Amino acid sequence: MTSDPFSLVTKKALVLGASSDIGSAAGIALAEAGADVALGTTLKRKAEQQAISRCADRIRQTKRMTLTQCLDSSDKSELEQLVTKTGTSLGGLDILVCAHDLPFAKPVEEITDIEWQKVIQVNLTGVFLACQAVSRPMLSARYGRIINIVS
Repeated sequence: MTSDPFSLVTKKALVLGASSDIGSAAGIALAEAGADVALGTTLKRKAEQQAISRCADRIRQTKRMTLTQCLDSSDKSELEQLVTKTGTSLGGLDILVCAHDLPFAKPVEEITDIEWQKVIQVNLTGVFLACQAVSRPMLSARYGRIINIVS
């Protein structure tokens, strides 16, 4: 009997930036491979909540467990709370996917300093803080995978 090397049955994942196309696709792919998946947004916006709700519906169709949460991914305490919630609700945390994406669809000369700082806070600092937050439970479990897909 051979086992499927791509099976993620028994694995628990957290996808941040799950409202983006890449994040949503990652969450669905993880569920299709057998993982239970927690979904987080990068900002607290209605459009992002709707997007992760659609993604969660697709995950539920695979018969996998899921949970969703809107958060400011540049806020360390909110990330730590989501990591704890994921571990408690899903029974652990094995995989982190950071698919943060806070783009601005306008010419660079029109981006304000405040907008640029928010991009840096979400796309860079948020990824760093997420990796830091999951490292503790992953190191304790002596297992973990982190995948960063950010721009």
